[in-house]
Amino acid sequence: MPEIEKNILLAPHTAINLGGKAKYFTECQNESDLIETLQIAKDKNLKFEVIGEGSNVIFQDEGYNGLIIKLTGENIEITDETDSDVLIKVWAGTNWNKFVEWSVNKGYQGIECLSGIPGSTGATPVQNLGAYGQEVSSTIVNVICLDRNNFRQLNFSGSQCRFDYRNSIFKNELKGRYIISYVVFKLSKVNEPEIKYSDLISETENSVEYNSLLRRDKRLEFIRNKVIDIRRRKSMLSDDKDTEAKSCGSFFKNPVLTFYEFNEVSRKISELGFDMPFYKFNDKYKIPAAFLIERAGFEKGYTKNGAGISKNHTLALVNRGCTTKELLELADEISNKVYKNFRIKLNIEPIIIK
Repeated sequence: MPEIEKNILLAPHTAINLGGKAKYFTECQNESDLIETLQIAKDKNLKFEVIGEGSNVIFQDEGYNGLIIKLTGENIEITDETDSDVLIKVWAGTNWNKFVEWSVNKGYQGIECLSGIPGSTGATPVQNLGAYGQEVSSTIVNVICLDRNNFRQLNFSGSQCRFDYRNSIFKNELKGRYIISYVVFKLSKVNEPEIKYSDLISETENSVEYNSLLRRDKRLEFIRNKVIDIRRRKSMLSDDKDTEAKSCGSFFKNPVLTFYEFNEVSRKISELGFDMPFYKFNDKYKIPAAFLIERAGFEKGYTKNGAGISKNHTLALVNRGCTTKELLELADEISNKVYKNFRIKLNIEPIIIK
């Protein structure tokens, strides 16, 4: 039976190191532990929240008056395999970057550009994790969940998850109803590394080392290491030695605009004497939130009441000795200024647990 502790400080269980104490706290290393803990919570009528490594969650300063269940442990299982593909079932508590490393070492392609992202595997479908030209939804076959009320296991296919940009059914219609326990991925044994992101393209096209690599698995390894290098330069890795890494990563989502909205914002940006970068997909336009934040007058390194913008990445808000309240006040200040200037509402990525 998992041990349930009392009055545990939550800040050390988050990447941004914020939050008060949880009334109750426990860790679960497998699905059996999780079901047993859920039954205890139900019997004692405790409200509860399930977290992974806390890379994308923020707790309130007053803490949490209930049970925090942290998924830990590691389980990676190959369930099926062909000459071209492999199916892999991964326990939700498994560290995401370790799974990516395992996959690349095996020569499996599909998530190499998602290297170095802090967090657990179970969180990746919720926000449709994406970076450097890849989205996790392109590899997800099934998401296995437990019903929070009766602990019954349900299986959602990739199409049933309704993946979209940083979004899924688990953030909308099914928010708070299910707990992800496993994710099943389909990775390729034959595809070449996926290189779409501009920085990645330039650093591979101009690389004598990359162009000399004859083995496909070595090219996958090169891309993984290059992505990690880029993330390190932006302080977007989990690194206790990097004070700029005390964050939730990207705090704001990149806005996705309609054609009309895009034209309006482009006009406002042009009046300021700038050309607005964008990425067009289908009939939508994705524009960098960092660009809008900077054009609204916020610089990298800006700090107020101990909460700040990263010196290396405008999208990351950093804990420099602030409280959760002060961090959220800075987020509001930034989003309000962007809306005032460009009439675009910035949506935040981290989950605020109350």
